[in-house]
Amino acid sequence: MPTLLLVFEHYFEAKPFLEHFSFEELERRKLYRFIHNDVEILLFLNGGKKYLRLIWEFEKIFSKYQIALIINLGIAGSLDKKLPLNSVWSIKKVIHRNIHEHITILPPISSPFLYDKNYKYLITVSYIQEGISEKEKYFGDLLDMEGYFIADWAQRYSIPLFSLKSISDYNDVKNILIKEALSALLEYFIKNFDFYVESVKIPYYTEITKHLSLCFEYDENIKKLSDFFEDNRYSFSRRQTVYNEIKIEYNGDIKNFLEDKKIVFENVDVSVPVYEKGTLFYEKGYDFLNFENYKKLEIENYLDYFQYKIKDEYRNIFLTAKKGEVIKDKPEKYGKEGFLNYSVTNGYNCPFGCKYCYLRGALRSNDFLFFDKEHIWNEMSKFLEKHKREKIIFYFGDFTDALAFDDLTKTAQFFSEKLASYEDIYMEFRTKSKKYKHLLSIKNKK
Repeated sequence: MPTLLLVFEHYFEAKPFLEHFSFEELERRKLYRFIHNDVEILLFLNGGKKYLRLIWEFEKIFSKYQIALIINLGIAGSLDKKLPLNSVWSIKKVIHRNIHEHITILPPISSPFLYDKNYKYLITVSYIQEGISEKEKYFGDLLDMEGYFIADWAQRYSIPLFSLKSISDYNDVKNILIKEALSALLEYFIKNFDFYVESVKIPYYTEITKHLSLCFEYDENIKKLSDFFEDNRYSFSRRQTVYNEIKIEYNGDIKNFLEDKKIVFENVDVSVPVYEKGTLFYEKGYDFLNFENYKKLEIENYLDYFQYKIKDEYRNIFLTAKKGEVIKDKPEKYGKEGFLNYSVTNGYNCPFGCKYCYLRGALRSNDFLFFDKEHIWNEMSKFLEKHKREKIIFYFGDFTDALAFDDLTKTAQFFSEKLASYEDIYMEFRTKSKKYKHLLSIKNKK
């Protein structure tokens, strides 16, 4: 039987829920339980004891129960007076800060979160810090005192987390509407309760929602994909491959995948190709067929945008030319013995978002594709001239997935043909993509 865990920091926040649902008390003012439609619902109260108590109690709960989904519920203050009191919001990302001293205590967490269409960003503070700071609005919209720690625990155990916060005040404890905010929160929860229960009964529902960054709400296509996985007994690795296919080849749309309709960057409102002025390919007016029907944004310098991705909802691809060093020496122990091992920078970042990959933390921007292959080749040929008698391996894919966009850039074909006449010169294209068929048509390949 799957288990749904509801987490509250204070008793007064949980009280309306305890009164509405038929909970059995397992531990006094701490742990409650009831069964609904073959799903076990646990309600845990932290009792205002903060992080240390939370760690200890979660350790006991997680050792005894198989938790499929955590839902954190409670009230929150708002830094934005335009947000109505008693409005309910899901959380997409949380950060732990001291808002009076403007210090980040712990970095943002987003990986465990599921969210619906009404979402905001949360700041967790260690103690009550009243007042509205314009600076803090950059980091979040709502304030609470427990959200970060619950997210941290969910992340450690790889358990999906859905967090709902009802606005009780504008960070002013003297003017707080607790009863009204909790009433709105309970009403919101009851409205969606059957879905929350059913979501943990469908084997891969929360996994699909999380990996494809979909809104946490009922979607028949998510259920169909879950059934597809179950019917075909797909392993975890196989499912990850499907998620990557859907993101890259089907515009993130499950229905397109199920119907095998491959579409590249269909949504013009959220997928914007960004061209850098002054680059050689821009001046030549290259015609990128996959982008011909889409809005285009022109910029002066891609470095102004390199490490900044302000809105998660937008996915931009920067089409530009490499600035600075193109060929970089690999670490001493890296690569094949007896060869010179060098990286070639043909792009930055990766669309797949694998949790274990260093690119996920190192590069926070969108995807950058370097179309100036002639410039890159000039640098490579100079290097080859200096090392005529050496065996060399050039590595594509250290700073980006080497083949994810290769059907657009034609990088593998271009450099394979350039190096065809060289002896003992090799290339490695490291990838998670299944796009390989276009490589079969490359001429002059060894």
